[in-house]
Amino acid sequence: MAITILHWAFALAIDTTPGDDIQVYCMYRLIGVSDRTQLTDAIHPIHLLKSDEEEPTHVCKWRGVGCSDSLTILGISWRIHSYRRVDFHWMPGTTMNVHINRIHYSHYTELCTRKLPRALRFCKLVRCGLHGNLDLRTLPMNLQILDLGFNVFTANPTKGHLSVVGWTSTQPLGRFGKPPNYFQGENLLGGETREDIY
Repeated sequence: MAITILHWAFALAIDTTPGDDIQVYCMYRLIGVSDRTQLTDAIHPIHLLKSDEEEPTHVCKWRGVGCSDSLTILGISWRIHSYRRVDFHWMPGTTMNVHINRIHYSHYTELCTRKLPRALRFCKLVRCGLHGNLDLRTLPMNLQILDLGFNVFTANPTKGHLSVVGWTSTQPLGRFGKPPNYFQGENLLGGETREDIY
């Protein structure tokens, strides 16, 4: 219980200062590292450094990490095939855009949408081995685009999960040939509403 509370204190700290240790700690935990001694071994398999001369502790210089001028992490874009497992619950609270493809989720528990960064506006977690129930009621309020394609979710209609909005993640491409689990604001991919499709 204490570890969960501590996790929330770090992960939801949206008012971090530039280069703040909390952001760095969250990024380390995101890639499954608990301290700096493990950092080099974790970074090389997923090719996060642009060159071997890069200092692995400067997370804003990692490949695919976008930061503001004040070194606040705003985006993560990792499109690499890796068996390195990450923990999406540790994305820094300032992260607004995420595109992660083919990097597997580390937990055998469900993806907890309540732990996603509250600043999140665009989220693509494609082919990440995500599974279990997906609670759409606790998504970040400002989220505009959510793409969870090619994962294996289940649905519970009594708990606000995928089937409530008319989609199940186990279906093949939809009636219009669109990938499952793709939401864009209030509409589905292509601008159709649920009523247009059903």
